[in-house]
Amino acid sequence: MVPIYILVPLVMLTDAREIAFYIWSNWFKVTLICQYAKHGSWLQIGAIQRCVNYVLQSEIRNWEEKMGQSSVLMLHPSKSPMALLRRLIYQSSQNTKTPTAVKSAIVGALRKGYERGQINGDLASFQRILHLQDEDKIIWTFGERGTAEIMLVCHIATTILGARLPTHQPPAYSEHMSAANHISQYCAYLVAHYPELLPEDDEWCKSLYKAVEKDAKRVLAGNDSMESETSELDYQRRLIQLLSAERNHKVLKDGARLAEQLAEEGEEAAWKALAAFWSEMILYVAPSDNIDGHMEAIARGGELVTLLWALVTHLGIVGRSDNTTDAATVDV
Repeated sequence: MVPIYILVPLVMLTDAREIAFYIWSNWFKVTLICQYAKHGSWLQIGAIQRCVNYVLQSEIRNWEEKMGQSSVLMLHPSKSPMALLRRLIYQSSQNTKTPTAVKSAIVGALRKGYERGQINGDLASFQRILHLQDEDKIIWTFGERGTAEIMLVCHIATTILGARLPTHQPPAYSEHMSAANHISQYCAYLVAHYPELLPEDDEWCKSLYKAVEKDAKRVLAGNDSMESETSELDYQRRLIQLLSAERNHKVLKDGARLAEQLAEEGEEAAWKALAAFWSEMILYVAPSDNIDGHMEAIARGGELVTLLWALVTHLGIVGRSDNTTDAATVDV
């Protein structure tokens, strides 16, 4: 009976913690305000007024303007004990302040969608084509592949293209580079840790990410010294050669081939195309009917995709023009 006596209080404490966590969440406070405004009779009941005042007195957790960052390619793994411990604690993800370039790119993509007439109650399926912005030249067509798979393919290409960039002089296209890199790693973070906020099956997204990450670690194992022995351009070429090997995961191979094709177009044109692609992609996944998932995100302090979900919902955008739910049809 002793284990039962220990287990029952623990279960009760866990339930009480979950209830308290919900009561003090932003979502509950917003719901309470809506219900309080809707029921005029509550204004006459002092006990209800005191309860509402007590709950609303607590500070509402605002979004800290941070976005999670993850990557399936650990190109610069640190081997210090503290770095290893930090990686275990944060599950290979970290938060960074959302750059202004990211906000500008997303708002710009939304504005362009309206100007082109692509948005009319729904968001167009932007992510199926990657093309150069100035020439409108198609670089890559994704066909009917799932959203998570497309994200990982482009994430790998973006990571390779950004490998070993010079730090002494920021290029003229640094804003495009910053937007593409940050949104790319944020989408990888969503696939790995919060796939319920994406329009695909949760478990399939997680298993796909783990399979690609595992294969990437196998491919890159033993190549840590490569970056110190080669120039930036040779390093990128070596990465493409390693990741595009025939026995690798299809996502790795396609990501490497896409990086190679982007590099041939020139870095400035490539980063401009990637910045546009990623800003349109994050807008594409923003509409959602998964209220519970976004409620939990708000309770944690907010996610960038949750703010975009609220934004596009208020703009009357509640779906996608292709009117399809992405299907997990690729072998993991």
